Amino acid sequence: MVMLAAITAVFLLPAHLHAQIQEKAWVGPQQLSTPGVQSAGEAVMTADPYGRLHLFWSEIDPHSAISTLQHTVFDGRSWSKPVDIWAAQIGYKIGSYDAAVDENGRLHLVWTDGSAGPIYYASAPADNAMSARQWSEPVVLDAPAYHVKLIAGHGTLHLLYSNYFGDEPGVYYLHSLDGGKNWSPPYWLDPDIPLNDAPAIINFAPDDKNGLHVVWAYNQVDLQGNPGHWVRYAHSLDGGENWSTPFTIDIAGEDDPGELRLPAPGLAVTGDEVHVIWAGTLATQREHRFSTDRGQTWSETERVMGHLHGQAIGDGLARDAAGRIHFFGQLRWPQGVYHSVWDGDDWSTPTMVYLIARTDAEGRNGRYHAHYVRAAVLNGNQLFLTFNDEPGGPLYAMHRTLEDVSPLPAQPTPPPTPPPETAVAAPTSLSASVPVSTPSPAITQPDGTFPNTTEELPGFTNPIWLGVLPAFLLLIGVLIVQFYRSQ
Repeated sequence: MVMLAAITAVFLLPAHLHAQIQEKAWVGPQQLSTPGVQSAGEAVMTADPYGRLHLFWSEIDPHSAISTLQHTVFDGRSWSKPVDIWAAQIGYKIGSYDAAVDENGRLHLVWTDGSAGPIYYASAPADNAMSARQWSEPVVLDAPAYHVKLIAGHGTLHLLYSNYFGDEPGVYYLHSLDGGKNWSPPYWLDPDIPLNDAPAIINFAPDDKNGLHVVWAYNQVDLQGNPGHWVRYAHSLDGGENWSTPFTIDIAGEDDPGELRLPAPGLAVTGDEVHVIWAGTLATQREHRFSTDRGQTWSETERVMGHLHGQAIGDGLARDAAGRIHFFGQLRWPQGVYHSVWDGDDWSTPTMVYLIARTDAEGRNGRYHAHYVRAAVLNGNQLFLTFNDEPGGPLYAMHRTLEDVSPLPAQPTPPPTPPPETAVAAPTSLSASVPVSTPSPAITQPDGTFPNTTEELPGFTNPIWLGVLPAFLLLIGVLIVQFYRSQ
């Protein structure tokens, strides 16, 4: 049935698009990144239990060259004015980042310094996270992280990262049971990684039974162009205690070594079903495999989305309250962001959400490109779509309400809580009060893991400064008096 839907799309899609280029139910696109900023990162979105969607992205100010992590909230009607959550020192760049909200309504955030770590962690109450004073003092984990992913639930923070440039490339998992104060030693998911391979893109998703699911793709870093060639999957069905041996979703054959050159695998979970979609041909057409038993057995590979193809650094996947999976990807031709829905049996015929160009000859005519396509669901029935105009270009957001899905009830907002004792300084002085340390290589153990080294970053809000500063000023005054008396 999946193949039939894909074949049908080949014949019906062009006629449909000439009649209706873009679904009118969508609002946007609306620019979220700061006007004039061209170096914006991809969006990371997570919903809280109070009916709001939190969105984070990185951007670099063109005048000061400072890299910042931005935060905005959609309250059901509109986006709030963005605020700076973190500002790196000049010369440092925020790399990867991710966010998650736990069952108690606390928002957790991780990010990396550049493409080789370390990892920073901070948290805030989700209902008041737009105030920088509500965020905890960042904690640093000395890990050579390239990409990071975070899941919060069942009293545990689950952190996944890829090591791309370090001495032991691979995919690593660690967790915290006390809200990010202490972390377990990293567990290496793929110690059998081939020589000269490195994980380029990782995705991480929970299921409803405290299971964790991971998919990633390898690049061959010794070859020019770093082509991808292998997509793998692993899971833990007991909340991270035990992990499966990695399973091959797809691997490039000797007869067609370029079929996985840009796989960018996406991952989605609904009930016991686990779905992986990736660009699995030389023409970057989408392929799909799924499991109905939490990743223990898998279907055969099937081509989906008809003749549509193209890859723009990954697709967006999100689940609504009805358990359906929504796929968003930048495909062609016509070129645009397409939407397809998995209803438990098949993927629907793709429809266009946003038009980029009808033909290669026509061009965009002022319309935005769409890289880093990402998706999220709020209240079970509000779909959100984000993309960047070119890699690193301005960030845009779109949204719509699903009329055939009932919204989930939101929890009442809790009473205000006082700021934490070690609150970060205001965004304007964040880069000065919490300096970013120079990344240092991890000290590896014989098994490839490294010691658990977590520490709090010093800040001028630290009580130690309040005790040392008066004594230091008194000492300076005494020395000055002695100097004048000696004269």
